[in-house]
Amino acid sequence: MLFSATLENSLSKTHVPSNREVEQILTRKLSHIAPEPDFAGLWDLNDHRLGHVSQVLSASQDTREAILTDLAQGRFREAYGIEKAGMSFAAKMSLLAQSLNEQKLYSLFASEEAAHFHFIQAVLGDPPDLSKDPFIQFLNELIISAERRPLLFIIQVVLEGWGLDHYAGMLKSCKQASFKGPLQQILSDEAAHHGSGLSLFQEDELSQSELKYTLEMMSAFLDMVRIGPVGLMHTLDSHLGGLTTAQKQAVLTEMDAVEDTTRKLNLLKGLMQKAQAKQILAELEAKSAFTLLF
Repeated sequence: MLFSATLENSLSKTHVPSNREVEQILTRKLSHIAPEPDFAGLWDLNDHRLGHVSQVLSASQDTREAILTDLAQGRFREAYGIEKAGMSFAAKMSLLAQSLNEQKLYSLFASEEAAHFHFIQAVLGDPPDLSKDPFIQFLNELIISAERRPLLFIIQVVLEGWGLDHYAGMLKSCKQASFKGPLQQILSDEAAHHGSGLSLFQEDELSQSELKYTLEMMSAFLDMVRIGPVGLMHTLDSHLGGLTTAQKQAVLTEMDAVEDTTRKLNLLKGLMQKAQAKQILAELEAKSAFTLLF
């Protein structure tokens, strides 16, 4: 109970500064390259799959720039929540480690997550309010409640594997050179986190309660993917003055939302296959957990 309360407190922190000595150490240890982002110029419409969406193309230049700014900031807000949670995850896994070398590994991961978070924090400035973000709330709950083996699978195998694809796309299409180095470093570090999860996870080591928990949490996560680009649609709806049902359907068609969401679900399925999680995958498929919901 005390451990869970400590994790919950860690995940809910928003206060940043500490005393002078702590700030001086962080200044020495962490890079203080803080690019000043032109959020509207970080990624173009094609990078958000909006290059063929008529409702966006017919909007004013100011509206298009506002959409691009909102979507870019949204990427960093989500990354803020993920990397912040990553520090707590690594700390928990260090304590749950089964050997001293595993403990060293997760202690190093905590340091890397801190560096990632420091970069994202510098880009955003003020901490975002993520209290209503369903994915970040799911991630925080997972870190608080899960045991070591489900954490290995859900976070390191699945979510960090998913993150590799996401960060790789951000890096490849980023238009501002000052962001490429930090994004490349995050990508490199996350590859090691994912790879170690693949090597440490063994499905047959899951207890029945751990398997049940894993299936419940994976089903909840897949439900968030299966509904399609809800966040993006909300952004468009707010900037374009309210879209009708027909217009929303046209946007989904023009941005190939079915194809993109199917690709994401297949990526997640492939990560489970890569981890030899045959029972988990079979049970999720039996529940039609990879079927689109739009």
